[in-house]
Amino acid sequence: MVRDASDVKLEEVDVVVVALKPDLGYLAAWRELLKGCHLIVVQGEDFTGAIHVPAGFEDVDVYTRSDMVRLLGPELARALKFTGYGSRGFGYLVARRRYVFTMEADCVPAQDPEGYVVNPVVEHVLNLKTPATPFFFNTLYDPFREGADFVRGYPFSLREGVPTAISQGSWMSEVGSKRYVDAVLTVPKFVLYTSSGINLAFDRHLVGPLMFEPPQLGSANGAGELWAGLCAKTVCDYYPWGVKTGLPYVCRSEKAALGQGAGNTNKFDLIAEFFQVTQLSSNPLDVESCYLEIAEQAKSKLSAVDPIFKEVASSMQAWIQAWNKLGH
Repeated sequence: MVRDASDVKLEEVDVVVVALKPDLGYLAAWRELLKGCHLIVVQGEDFTGAIHVPAGFEDVDVYTRSDMVRLLGPELARALKFTGYGSRGFGYLVARRRYVFTMEADCVPAQDPEGYVVNPVVEHVLNLKTPATPFFFNTLYDPFREGADFVRGYPFSLREGVPTAISQGSWMSEVGSKRYVDAVLTVPKFVLYTSSGINLAFDRHLVGPLMFEPPQLGSANGAGELWAGLCAKTVCDYYPWGVKTGLPYVCRSEKAALGQGAGNTNKFDLIAEFFQVTQLSSNPLDVESCYLEIAEQAKSKLSAVDPIFKEVASSMQAWIQAWNKLGH
């Protein structure tokens, strides 16, 4: 299904990708879809050789490991330890446009059941520009999509919705899910969800300071992304803002899909249990204050169970310092 994209301006979008190797040839498949966007490439691993971006990308900034140290300063760079896909956090710091889209290597554009190539940037921005509905029961569609409406009985007082802060996309692969589900769902208030940087967009003006993946959780496959997503969801529930999930899709290569393991389930359980009971005080000054409250609660409640969360809290505090230095 082709959605009306007349309100989407790609000049409002920063696209953040991580370079795990010098050759970013996979981006050639995205050349036409990303026209108008500003591409931010962040070096995620220590490798030799210059990063090569395919021809045709006119608005590109490339940040190497030395650039991170130069812009952050040695002390903050050591505290944040950007590495691997977690290095996209640095891209969020230097981004300046309202909307940020990030994807991982080995992703290619998907096609919908009618054969149309999906532009995930456009679809994400459509999700972010239309309100979310987190307060009442949900059906598996977005009532603000063209041709849709609220189900009968949905309270009129809630139909205005709330601003959408995060759009979590989906993916298909030959070895995983091959089914394209034409649906967008607002994650209800106080309901947890799993976040992934494989196909993700967010409103940087609202939740930019919340999207950090602590490096201490990087070894637990996906735990850093889960932590970032649940920090953001906790603050979104507080304000309130909305989180949408479902469309748009990307396709992943077989190799990438096979490499996506289950991760450290002990860490996942600890994180889920923590966020199920996390509450913010009644008077945080801003989003950054909310985030620092979560850091303090993680330090006091989780570090006795797993000492690594004391380091997680410290890196979260360093992240806010970096955001105040570079992120505005």
